Amino acid sequence: MNGRIGSDKNIGHITCVKSTGSSVVDYLLCKPELISRLTSFDILEQNILSDHCALTFSIDVFINNKNTIEARDATRTQRKMDYVYRWDNNKLDSFIIIQ
Repeated sequence: MNGRIGSDKNIGHITCVKSTGSSVVDYLLCKPELISRLTSFDILEQNILSDHCALTFSIDVFINNKNTIEARDATRTQRKMDYVYRWDNNKLDSFIIIQ
């Protein structure tokens, strides 16, 4: 979906930045029949914790009485996936900023 929808439409932002170059290696794949259900797609700014940019998206799902792909996929996509960065003071010495 990179470069096709949301704030990345017609852009195709870079998702990986390394000293050797930049590329798009992180992407969202979607079944064609679910594309119309995607309501947002963003590539977040790079942060100090990774050379990859996080992707975020929303999908509008519904469950009906038919045994459709939307109905089967709805149970999988309704779970919210949160992530949290946690600092571990015991690993302070292993955190090195390379300039």
